[in-house]
Amino acid sequence: MGPFVVAPACVAATATMDSLLTELRRHTGEFTVRGDVARPDAAELDGRQFDLLLGERASQAYLVDPSMVLAHDPDLLIAMSARLGTVIAGGAEPGSGSYWLTAARDGKPIRYVYWSAARMTRGISLGEPLPTEQVHPIVDREGRGLLAAMALFELDPSGWLASGPGTIMRYDFSRPAADGPIAKMRSQHVERYKHPDDGT
Repeated sequence: MGPFVVAPACVAATATMDSLLTELRRHTGEFTVRGDVARPDAAELDGRQFDLLLGERASQAYLVDPSMVLAHDPDLLIAMSARLGTVIAGGAEPGSGSYWLTAARDGKPIRYVYWSAARMTRGISLGEPLPTEQVHPIVDREGRGLLAAMALFELDPSGWLASGPGTIMRYDFSRPAADGPIAKMRSQHVERYKHPDDGT
């Protein structure tokens, strides 16, 4: 497995690309096609405009999310898994020291991990650690922990990331997904374990 070089966040699901897009639209806002690329590494994505890259390989759907808005919404991902089967997502953002993973199946959470060195002094860990985590922890600058976890669920995006094709979409952010229990718990956790103010 190589480094997670295309974007800091990715979603994978045991579903077609059209099914993943349908679920995204059902839970959030609208998505418009901006164009197609033969290879994911050729995609020019503007995270500030909520650009995404969608693709499919062997009846499995993948989404690259530079904005990290959708790929870092655990309750949205868990809800979508009720219709999509298995959904796993996460990211590695070394600039802020942020790493996360959400794994869900059939509407139920399996594993959630979140750590942000810039925001808090203690990370979040829900569910039993995955067998891959002992060798490849989720907190890894190259994203190896995330890729190992995705491979465990047979949703490794590496093949698609290397070969494509992909469709560039733009999310209009008109209807953000509602916060659920994990997002609320995360907010409380970050507030409880936030870094103390300078001088205190």
